[in-house]
Amino acid sequence: MKQSEQLPNIQLPEDLQLEQELQGASEAASTWEEAARILGEPIPEEYLQKLREEKAAKQNAEKAGTANELAEEEKAADEFAEKETAAKQAAGKETAAKQAAGKETAAKAAGINKSKGADKNDAGQYLQSVFEAAKASREEKENVSIPKIDIEEPQEHISKLSPEQKKIFSYFVPITGMEQQLCQVLEGALHRKGNDNTSTSGNILIIGGRGSGKTVLATDFIKVIQKSSKHSGGKVGKITGEALNQKELSQLLKKVAGGYLIVEKAGDISKETATKLSLLMEQDTGGLLVLMEDTSKGIKKLLSQDVNLSKKFTERIKIPIFTSDELVEFAKAYAEEQECEIDDMGILALYNRISNIQKLDEATTLTEVKDIVDEAIARAERGGLKKIFGGKKFSPEGYLYLREKDFED
Repeated sequence: MKQSEQLPNIQLPEDLQLEQELQGASEAASTWEEAARILGEPIPEEYLQKLREEKAAKQNAEKAGTANELAEEEKAADEFAEKETAAKQAAGKETAAKQAAGKETAAKAAGINKSKGADKNDAGQYLQSVFEAAKASREEKENVSIPKIDIEEPQEHISKLSPEQKKIFSYFVPITGMEQQLCQVLEGALHRKGNDNTSTSGNILIIGGRGSGKTVLATDFIKVIQKSSKHSGGKVGKITGEALNQKELSQLLKKVAGGYLIVEKAGDISKETATKLSLLMEQDTGGLLVLMEDTSKGIKKLLSQDVNLSKKFTERIKIPIFTSDELVEFAKAYAEEQECEIDDMGILALYNRISNIQKLDEATTLTEVKDIVDEAIARAERGGLKKIFGGKKFSPEGYLYLREKDFED
C-alpha cells in the first residue's frame, strides 16, 4: 500500500501540538492533495493555481527534451550511413550529445525535485497555518465563559420526625407504620413547596375511612410545613368537593395563592372541575399546596376524572383501621391537648367504652373516641363544690384527672 493512501488514518491529538503533528505530516505530504487529505480541508485557490502552473511547466520541459533527443538520433543515423569515419565521429558526437542530454535530464530532475520540495514546503506551510488556525479556534472555544447554573441542592432525607413534629402528629404517631408514611409525604411536600411557582407536584392525597381524622391530618401537615424556615406564611382554605364545583376556580386559587387548600370529600369533584383545576394548577399559583381527602372509593373516583390531575398528587398517605390500643393512645393525646390526664383506672374504663361501641362490620373512628373523651371531661368538670373540697384531683402539671367514673356509660 502507498504511503499516501495511509495518510487519511493520521489521528490528530486533542491539544493540537503543532511541533509533533506538523513534523510527521510534512514528511508524509509531498503534494497539496496529500496535505488536504490529512487536514480534511479545501486547498486555497491561490495555491491550486500555483500548482497548475508548475505542472504545466514540467510537462512542457519533458516534451522539449524528448524532441531534442529524437533529432539527435536521426542526425547520427544519417551521418553513419555516409561514412564509417563520419559514423565514428558522429558516434563521438552522439556520446557527447548523450552526455549533454544526461546533464540536461539531471538538471530537469533537479528542477522537478526542487519543485516537489517546494510543494512539500508549501504543504508544510499550509499545514502550519491550518493547524495554528485550528488551535486558535480551540483555545477560543475553551475560553468562552459558561453561564453559571444554579443546581438545586437535594432535599435532606427525612427518616424520623423531630420531637416538635411528633407533638403535632400526636394523634397518628402511635399508629403502627404511620411515622414512616408521614416522613415520606412530608419530605416530598417540603421539597416541592417554595421551589416551584406552579402546583404540578408535591400535592397530597389523604385516604381514610369516615371519622378517621383525615382533616386533622391535613391540618397537621400544614402546621409542620409552616413551621419549616422557608414556608412560615400562606393562607389556608378548606372546601368540599361539591362546593368546589360551584366556585370560580381561578378566583378561588388567587385567594389562597402561595398557601394551602384542603378539599374534603374530594370524590364529589366533577370531571369538568377536575380538568379546569388541573390546568390552573399548571399556571402560576405561587406554589399553592393542595390536599385532597376522602375514602378509598372517593379518591379512586377523583383520580379517574382527569389523568393529568392525578399526576399532580405525588404524595399519598393512607390512615389504617385503628386497633383498640391505638384508639386509646389517641384518646390520651387528645385529653392532654385539653389539659387533662387519664389515670390508670380511667384507661381501663376507656378500653371498656371502646369495646362497647365496636362493630363487626365497621371500624371504630377517632371521632367516636373523641366524643367519649369530651363526655368524660364534661363529667369531671361538673360538681362545683367537689372541686373546692378536694373532690377533683389534678396532676402535678395541673392537668385535670379523668377517672373511671368519668368514663362510665
